[in-house]
Amino acid sequence: MSAIKNIMMTFAQLTDSSSSVIDSDTIKDTAKTAYETFSEIINIVLPIILGVVLLVGTVYAVILGVNYSKAEDPEKRKEAKDRLVGAVVGFLVALVLIAVIYAVLASNLIENMFN
Repeated sequence: MSAIKNIMMTFAQLTDSSSSVIDSDTIKDTAKTAYETFSEIINIVLPIILGVVLLVGTVYAVILGVNYSKAEDPEKRKEAKDRLVGAVVGFLVALVLIAVIYAVLASNLIENMFN
């Protein structure tokens, strides 16, 4: 919580016209602290989101698969197949985006900007 308080105080100093000039090291340190706080939040929240995406995607795919196998009318069968394909594509896109977020955080790409 002190990291967030430090960020807020620096932001308040930046926006206060009567305060003294803030040097670039203070801004750099605040940005690094903000990144580290954001990174910690992402590392806590992302596995939860990943679990929810996996659970919901699996349940939805199973339901659509059952609907596809039970559909006797060719039109309903095509609709169920299209929905199943759309669900799988959406599921894969979500997993790729989560992997990209993990890769960016793991590569220290952003953190190197502050050194």
